[in-house]
Amino acid sequence: MRAKIGLSAEDPLDLELIKDLLLVMEDGHADFTLVFRRLAQTLRGDSKAVRDLFEEPSAFDIWIQRWKNRIEQDGIAAETRAQLMDQVNPIYIPRNHKVEEALAAAVNQDDMTPFSNLLAILSNPFDEVAGKEAYAEPAPSSDRPYRTFCGT
Repeated sequence: MRAKIGLSAEDPLDLELIKDLLLVMEDGHADFTLVFRRLAQTLRGDSKAVRDLFEEPSAFDIWIQRWKNRIEQDGIAAETRAQLMDQVNPIYIPRNHKVEEALAAAVNQDDMTPFSNLLAILSNPFDEVAGKEAYAEPAPSSDRPYRTFCGT
């Protein structure tokens, strides 16, 4: 978890910082994968990308200031730290809605193209590909909760 938030050295307060981020993410209904990935963008000067993931970002604003104070202790250049974070935080994961699309196309239309596209993007989950943003995004909100099954 330290690597996911860009910490290289150990500090006794790191566990509290990590736990607090997870609580803020849960309370703010923020996407787990995207928060960690976009946290690195903050180091590149774009804090809006991660902040926009939170329904109500005020608690995150407090947390991110604590995080910035903590990472200053390590003495690592921002871009180097961001690159290290990108190596442990994937941009693409097998999102249920994308897996479901691939399965539906294969079964219902005998079309393996969505599966092939999904497999190609998931083969390099840490390499962001222009034009493939839909594979990084969570499922659209709906009135119906998503159900998944073993083996999906």
